[in-house]
Amino acid sequence: TFAARLPAGAVVFLRRCRDGGDASPSSGRRTSERDPMSGLSLDEILTKALDLDPAARSEYLDAACGEDTALRSELESLLGVADRFPAKHFSPDASDPSVPLPERIGRYPVVGAVGAGGMGQVFRARDPDLEREVALKRLPAGIQADSAELVRFRREARVLARLRHPNIATVYSLESASDRPFLTMELVPGRTLHAVLTDGPLSVDRALRVGIQIAAAMEAAHAEGIVHRDLKPLNIQIGESDEVKVLDFGLAKALDEPAPEPADESEKAAPAARTFVPAAVSGAVTEKGRVIGTPGYISPEQLSGSAVGPPADVWAFGCVLFECLTGSSPYRDAEATVRIPARLRRTLAALELESDWSLLPAGVPAGVRELLQSCLRIDPGERPTAAVVRQVLEQGLEEITAPSFAARWFSLRGAIVLVCAVAAITGAMMLGRQGGHTPAGIPASTVRQLTFHGNTMVFDLAPDGRTVAYLDETSRLVYLDTETGQGHAAPLITGAGNDTIVNVGARSTGMRWSPNGRELAVVGVRQARQLTTSTYLVRRGEYRAELVAGADFSGVVWSPDGSQLAGMCGLGNEAVLCVVDLASGRRRDIPLDRPVSPSRVLDWSVGDLLYFKIVESDSIYVVPSGGGTMRAVLVGRSLRCRSGRDGVCWTVGRQLKCAALDANGLPSGDHTVIADRVPEFASPFSLARDGRRILYDNQGLVEVWLGRRASAVPGNEFRWSQLVRQSLATNAARFSPDGTRIALVGRPVGSREALLMIHSVTDGSRKIVARDELINWPAWSPDGTELVYSQIRGMSVVRIDGGEPRTIPGPRDPIFNRWLPDGGIVYMERDGELWSAYNRIDPADGSITRLPIDPAGGSVLQFAMAPDGKSMAVAGNRGGFYQVKVWLIDLADGSERLLYDGAAAPFAWSADVRWVYLVTELPVESSKMRRTRILRVAVDGGETEIVADLPEPSWGWSQIDLSPDELNLVYTQRRIGRDLWLMDIEPTRD
Repeated sequence: TFAARLPAGAVVFLRRCRDGGDASPSSGRRTSERDPMSGLSLDEILTKALDLDPAARSEYLDAACGEDTALRSELESLLGVADRFPAKHFSPDASDPSVPLPERIGRYPVVGAVGAGGMGQVFRARDPDLEREVALKRLPAGIQADSAELVRFRREARVLARLRHPNIATVYSLESASDRPFLTMELVPGRTLHAVLTDGPLSVDRALRVGIQIAAAMEAAHAEGIVHRDLKPLNIQIGESDEVKVLDFGLAKALDEPAPEPADESEKAAPAARTFVPAAVSGAVTEKGRVIGTPGYISPEQLSGSAVGPPADVWAFGCVLFECLTGSSPYRDAEATVRIPARLRRTLAALELESDWSLLPAGVPAGVRELLQSCLRIDPGERPTAAVVRQVLEQGLEEITAPSFAARWFSLRGAIVLVCAVAAITGAMMLGRQGGHTPAGIPASTVRQLTFHGNTMVFDLAPDGRTVAYLDETSRLVYLDTETGQGHAAPLITGAGNDTIVNVGARSTGMRWSPNGRELAVVGVRQARQLTTSTYLVRRGEYRAELVAGADFSGVVWSPDGSQLAGMCGLGNEAVLCVVDLASGRRRDIPLDRPVSPSRVLDWSVGDLLYFKIVESDSIYVVPSGGGTMRAVLVGRSLRCRSGRDGVCWTVGRQLKCAALDANGLPSGDHTVIADRVPEFASPFSLARDGRRILYDNQGLVEVWLGRRASAVPGNEFRWSQLVRQSLATNAARFSPDGTRIALVGRPVGSREALLMIHSVTDGSRKIVARDELINWPAWSPDGTELVYSQIRGMSVVRIDGGEPRTIPGPRDPIFNRWLPDGGIVYMERDGELWSAYNRIDPADGSITRLPIDPAGGSVLQFAMAPDGKSMAVAGNRGGFYQVKVWLIDLADGSERLLYDGAAAPFAWSADVRWVYLVTELPVESSKMRRTRILRVAVDGGETEIVADLPEPSWGWSQIDLSPDELNLVYTQRRIGRDLWLMDIEPTRD
């Protein structure tokens, strides 16, 4: 199939070289033979011809080949293949010491060189405002006037600006100096994967860990409709702890780039609809006929000039992973082939698709072997998605590390037998007994994250399980393909005009696919009117909506035959259930047998029954669509009917259950638990028609912000940058003693384990140092080598350079941990129902002493320990004052005095013990909003100074910290944001 697209001579030549046969059928000469006319071997002819322009090349081939037309034809065919790869712009290596470095680029002092290539020179520079090192990438001077290169360079900036992922290098800005554009980017430490592989192949577990991170980066890019197109070891950076960053999106293509503007007025008059350009080689940026990518990692569709999508990256990934595991390319490289010039040999490598799978190490799991083979299939449609790649690699890694993981799991659960741990590792879901039946099967499942920006508002999964529709935070309608990860988005416009439909936060009950998957019902308001909610119909894949008259619903569901819509009309005590017939436009209310206030319509079953919830109860009720007696059928958070089947699924806590329905709409007593680890906040959810695919969201988006200033003088403004934007359920941040690192705590949504991570302030790298069921209140040791944190068993200490955490016995529910200069740890523990007892523990022997703080003096909350360990500032209602204020307590004798007469909480001291830093909240004038303010109060005299107002209110006073030099602030911000997660469930096994 592929050979048919190339010159016949190229294929013949390659095959004969591979087999050690003649290169020319007419001359009988091998590639290593000397040509009698030119005195050169054929590989020398090819090498020289590759570097000649067309006119000189023709003259050279005339002399080299003479009258041997067959040889001339084959050489021209091979050169034609090589010519389809654009020649690189070679400039002096920026890391060459003989090439002088620029002193400055714009406002950035240059401190070193990183490298150079066809797409630009990269320098190491210092950001004078944020006091951090950055990478500056600018075009070489020799191609500054090349408009195509400038367009590609600016496109790289736009592409990177859309990507926010821990495994993708971040772009900060696009700037210009001396009319020469440059990118300011995250400076990524470490070595390229190419350099790492020069030491030999990676171990199987290390290769899988690296591969998982690369796949996660691909998954995030593809979710944004972006294809890298040049994934290779040189574009993958490996940190000291094997953190992966994918670099160089200079050749990336955004799949949803709008088409060029119409050339004439007739085209402009066409109906407004967004047009998407296929991800083929664009003539505006790439010269026609050239191939984009790197030989050896380029996909067949790229080499043939066909349209390029996410499967091209998956092909390149397969080549990279094979190389990580074996140290060599997946292409066979027979001895005769190496006589072809290197540039041409790499070009032709994509033709030789028969990989030698025997090179893979014996320890590679069978699933990973099958994955590699599927990644390198010729047909792009037969390759897996990046999400599937990541999942298979994660399962493979769990398979080879199962013993240690199972041991940890068993130690946590004690009475759970080892077989349950194995089942948990493979993603199996237990079936529960609710009624008289205990199922024998355990349905296996996989979970993957679909979106990564926390901007999902309302959503629904199409009945076929292939397409997700959701409204983002800007009220754009997004169609997301769950298999390819590609998403297209545009504003939702009403059919009556050009008013934008705005989401009103009705969650997923505000959007629902029709039973046949051809239309969407969306609840929203017209931006220009903002009067009341309305229901609109949108055809699949389109962005123009038609109003459904009379359906002023809050929440919407379809009848099983797709002819009617139901929802809740009105609010509070006036709320009623309503049905609208789509054919006639008639609306009717559903009479109930008792006065209740419906709060949410959940679904409409095949038995013509409506399921809904009411304000007065947590139960789920059912009523015939024509009205009548309502029955409480379940206690659950959400419910969906199995489309086309006589059954329902519902959520209770972290379980997703399923049951058949009887004639009255009641679930049968025998039902199954089809998932037992759905996040408890995953409500509502969507269900595919076959019941084997579930879509849900989370509500755990957290941002971590870093503020930096040049001086600790009050009034010196902080400049803020975002360190983390991630779906996390919890988060805390604490500076190391030297201020160069931050301890971050987060529990990824849907995970039972929390992570303790170290984030470098200087280079942005991050590594995980501990995993546990619960991690909170991290605190650094005075020398910065260890961290103490709270967990479900009490308190643990872990070294940041590696090793297993060790538990310190004794503390009960410890919070607000602080390490003292003498090596002791101060913490607050529960005393009865309140946390009001302060203790000091020796981490070496576990001995505990009570600090001299009188519990009868009043409650105490957050505290900050003085650097010298002699006193502490506490927030509480001490001394008979029943209002939270800030107090100073001398730890020598327990004496107390008022420090700040106002509601605030201390979180840090100055290094000279002269100031205590506080956080407080103040109302914003003429607004219901509040702002978070940072103050500092003098220990002697009580003088108060304003340090800063946070850009946005912090969601927790304990989530703020100050670096020891008082120049950096870090705080966490919880966002009202959600990401989408997809769970695939296999059929129940007997």
